[in-house]
Amino acid sequence: EIRDLVSDPWAETAPAPQPERAAASGDDGGNKTTTAPGATGAPSMTFETPVTGQSNEIAVQLAQRIAAGQTVGTSTTLIYGRQGTGKTHVLHALKTAAEQRGEDCHVVYLTAEEFLSSYTDGVKVKDTSALKKRLRAATILMIDDLHRISGKPGTETELFQNIREVTA
Repeated sequence: EIRDLVSDPWAETAPAPQPERAAASGDDGGNKTTTAPGATGAPSMTFETPVTGQSNEIAVQLAQRIAAGQTVGTSTTLIYGRQGTGKTHVLHALKTAAEQRGEDCHVVYLTAEEFLSSYTDGVKVKDTSALKKRLRAATILMIDDLHRISGKPGTETELFQNIREVTA
C-alpha cells in the first residue's frame, strides 16, 4: 500500500534570516521549533507528533495506555510492522509520557544493538550483572529493532530471561 503524505512532518522550515543585532540580543524573532535536547532538528517524538494511520493506530493507542499506567491485558507487548510505520517514534513517545507520569515508573529504552553490545561486553569480562540489574529494575522495558539479535542464540536467551524477570 502506497500512501502519499501531504506534508513531511519531519521537515523544518528554515528560520528567516535575523539581523545580527537581534541575534546577539537573544531575540529569536518569535520562531519556535519543537526539538528534543541534543537533537539534530527532528521534532521530539511524543504522542502529539506522530503520523498516525491505519498501519499504526492500534500501536499508538496501546502505547498511550501503557504510558498512562492503564492495564492492557498482557505483561509483554510486541510492536511490529514495516519500516517507516513509526515504531521507534511510538516507543520514544511512550518513554517520554511514562517518565512525565512520574510515580514509580522506571523506563529503560535501548536499541537491540545497545543490548547486544552491553551483553557481549559483559560476556568478555564474564560478568553480565550490570546489564541484568539495569534491565530488571525496569517498570517498562523497551528494546527497539529486536530483529537485529535474531539468530544469536546466547543473546536471545539472555534477553528472554530478562524479559521473564521483568514481567514476572
